[in-house]
Formats: sequence, C-alpha cells, structure tokens
Amino acid sequence: MKNIILIRGLSGSGKSTLADLIVGNDPNKGEVCADDFFVDEKGDYKFDFEKLKEAHAWCQQECLSMIEEGLDTIVVHNTFTRKWEC
Repeated sequence: MKNIILIRGLSGSGKSTLADLIVGNDPNKGEVCADDFFVDEKGDYKFDFEKLKEAHAWCQQECLSMIEEGLDTIVVHNTFTRKWEC
C-alpha cells in the first residue's frame, strides 16, 4: 500500500521530528517540506516570503517525483495554514 502523510502544525511544533521518525533510514520512504526550498547549498536557511508560492510548488513537484520513484511512504510536513498550501 502506498501512503502520503501530511503533517500540519505551527512552526516549532515537531513536524520535522515526527517526519524523521516516520521515515527513519528506510529507502522506500521520503519526506519533503516547503522550508527545504529555502536552504542554500551551504545548508543555511534563508526564508523569503515573496517566494512562498514557489516553495510550495517546488514541494509539490518533489512529492510527485517521489511518487514516480515508487516510494512506499511520502511524508510532507508543512504548516499548511492556507488551503492552497495543501
């Protein structure tokens, strides 16, 4: 059975921690969040509100790529404060 799990919550509520626990080191599971879009090549997080819609589109594309790869479980962990973000 294939699963997509959406984790929704406020910033700092443990979404990433829960996603990490679900995915673990299983190569058949993956996780993604819009915040990943704002991490540069050095690993620094640089949020830009003006690029939020682009970040969510990127997150959706990453999720679709994982589906195409055939992963069994995909965890998407975002705040999902607005309907369009889901």
